[in-house]
Amino acid sequence: MPVYLRLKSKSVTRMRTVFKAGNTFIFLLYFFIASFGFLLFLDDVCGNLLLNNFRKRREIVIAACGVAVSCICTSPLHVYNFRRILAVIVWEQSPEELALYKHIIIAVLFVTGNVAVGAYVNSITVVFGCLGATMYPFMGYVLPAVYFCKMVPSDKYVIRKFFAILQAVVMSVISISAFIWSFWQEGSDSDCDNMQTIG
Repeated sequence: MPVYLRLKSKSVTRMRTVFKAGNTFIFLLYFFIASFGFLLFLDDVCGNLLLNNFRKRREIVIAACGVAVSCICTSPLHVYNFRRILAVIVWEQSPEELALYKHIIIAVLFVTGNVAVGAYVNSITVVFGCLGATMYPFMGYVLPAVYFCKMVPSDKYVIRKFFAILQAVVMSVISISAFIWSFWQEGSDSDCDNMQTIG
C-alpha cells in the first residue's frame, strides 16, 4: 500500500490494527445507517439515504455536509494512487521522477472525471452498481489470474492456469453484462416518493 510505504516508522502489526479498526468502524457505521434508514422509511426509502424527507433536520444536514467534506479530504489520496499507477504503467517512472506538468495534468483529469461522473449520474445506486460490476470482479478474479500466469513458469501448473484464465473470462463476461444492465436499468433518485425538496 502506497501510504504504508511512505510512513516513517513502518510496522505491519500496527498497520494491521489500523486496518481492522477502520474496517470495523466503517462496517458498523454503514450497517447502522442502512438499518435505521430502511427502518424509518421501509418501502419508501430513496436509493440515496440523504435524499429522504427528514424534514430538514439539522443532524441530516450536518451528515450530508460531512459526506461532502470526507469526499473532498480523501480526494488527494485517490489522486496520489492514480498518479502513482499511471507513472508506473504509462511512463515507467516513479511518481518522484514525473515532471510537474504531468502531476498537474493527471490531477486535473482525475478531478474532472470525478466531477463529470457526479454531474451525469444522479443515482447513487447506479454508482454502486457500476463499482460492484467492475472493480470487485477485476480485483478478485482477473488480476489474480493475470499475476498467477505471469509469475508461474510456463511449463508448470498448466491445468491451474487454464482454470484461472477460464474463471477470469467467465467473471469478465458476467461483470460486463452486469455493467451494461446497470446502465440499462438506470433509475433516478427523483423517482422516490419520499424525497425531500432541496433549496
